[in-house]
Amino acid sequence: MSNFIVTAAPPNPNGDLHLGHLAGPFLTADIAARALALAGNSVSHVGYIDEHSSYVVRRARELSTDPYTAAALLGDRIETTLAQANMRPATVVRPLRDPSHDARVHAGFETLWRSGHITTDPDSAVLRCTNCSRYLYECEVRGACSFCDAPSDGIYCEQCGTPQTPTGLIHPRCTRCDGTDIATAHHPRLILDIERLRPQLREILEAVTPRPRTLRYLQEQLARPLAPVPISRIGDYGVPVPLPQWQGHFLDTWFSGVFGYANAADLDNRRRRRFSSDVPWQDESVDVVEAFGFDCSFSHMILWNAIAIWLHWPVRLNYLSNEFYQLDGLKFSTSRGHAIWGADYLPTTSSDILRFYMALTGPEIEQTSFNEADYDEFSGRYRTAIQELFQIATDGDETAGAAPRAVDMPPLVERVAKQCRDAYLPHTFSARAAATVLTEHVIDDRALLEQLEASTAEVRRAAFDTLVEAFHPLSPYWTTHQLVQEGQASAVALDGLVRPATAQTLASRYDSNRTLVI
Repeated sequence: MSNFIVTAAPPNPNGDLHLGHLAGPFLTADIAARALALAGNSVSHVGYIDEHSSYVVRRARELSTDPYTAAALLGDRIETTLAQANMRPATVVRPLRDPSHDARVHAGFETLWRSGHITTDPDSAVLRCTNCSRYLYECEVRGACSFCDAPSDGIYCEQCGTPQTPTGLIHPRCTRCDGTDIATAHHPRLILDIERLRPQLREILEAVTPRPRTLRYLQEQLARPLAPVPISRIGDYGVPVPLPQWQGHFLDTWFSGVFGYANAADLDNRRRRRFSSDVPWQDESVDVVEAFGFDCSFSHMILWNAIAIWLHWPVRLNYLSNEFYQLDGLKFSTSRGHAIWGADYLPTTSSDILRFYMALTGPEIEQTSFNEADYDEFSGRYRTAIQELFQIATDGDETAGAAPRAVDMPPLVERVAKQCRDAYLPHTFSARAAATVLTEHVIDDRALLEQLEASTAEVRRAAFDTLVEAFHPLSPYWTTHQLVQEGQASAVALDGLVRPATAQTLASRYDSNRTLVI
């Protein structure tokens, strides 16, 4: 068995998570972590909330409060939503509450600074709003991407993922005053010159296992010179640059992100002791699986691996990117009220079924869409099929309580289970593939159920247990309930999950000790 750290791109606490957010990195990481743990691996599922992000400052201003209050309240809401969806990592670091985060960022910065890898651009060009008299970075400016012409903030384009040069946006406007009186100004910034690592990155990253579009993106980015990456900005919020001559400058959270992951992994390991190393992110015996939206490709695959090379850390190769998950064919939009928020929706449905449906329709390699009417119809089919499977598995079960024996599994069950196991492997990971095969053969086709009905009680029970494991990463609550009853998991595992608000309990007609909660 192997060792794994599994992460999802840290959420910005600038609002609750809607279904578009949940269907992306958070669901992907949770499914991957559960599948790896079920296969017997040592798994650390960790994350942090990006409370130092400039988006927090913008959102606080919109809410007429300060960034610290906004980060606290909205971060709590995000954690609650992730818990309701049973997607909350085992360890979630809140940087404004845990000083270990900033300390780890500073330690990484200082190592790079002393080694000469962080340099100074004394006359860096930046955009400045004349009306607001402030420099504009990241979400403080909005315009058109200079590479694909799609709407973009002043950092990574959501559409093509390409980093914007500090003054490269087309038709920029200030997001505070909505003004277009934008000038080019200059001030010193700290930068990473990663171009000199491009040949090494290109050679190493040929072995990555991302989705097709992300692989093409990686090849395109590394086929041309890489621009210097600014890692500091002038402001009054965030992680300060730990150098006396740089007071009033703060570190960019895209730079800090890899240290946030490393810190979360360290803290989780101290709590749960998954690995022998005290610094598991830096341990070559620990693989890392990173889930993120396509627009985060540059930071996760190029920037952070450049930092890893300089720090002599392992280069990470398992990447699970996703495209946008839309709502009724249109992009989720807070401003237009076109969104379904997790905190509002999860109490009205089964998180197990919602997770499965989002995996089935998820945006792994292309933009896909959530449709509530379609989901409601699917939810009925799912619940009926699982209840019928349970009743068949426990029908006349004279083996209840007996020691398990080897049985000849129906070939179709074996095939479904193998296809799911293959879909859950990091280098071939596809939650959509696993959900599809389970939908085709368990939810929508009675052939497998009819095979089980014609089998002995022992075969039915063994087949049910096998299918429970196939469903488990996608629908963790009812499957963990079954694993606990079978003695394959402790009750603590079930206590760590949030019972779906709409869960129903079904008792076996033949075995009073067997129940299904779905």
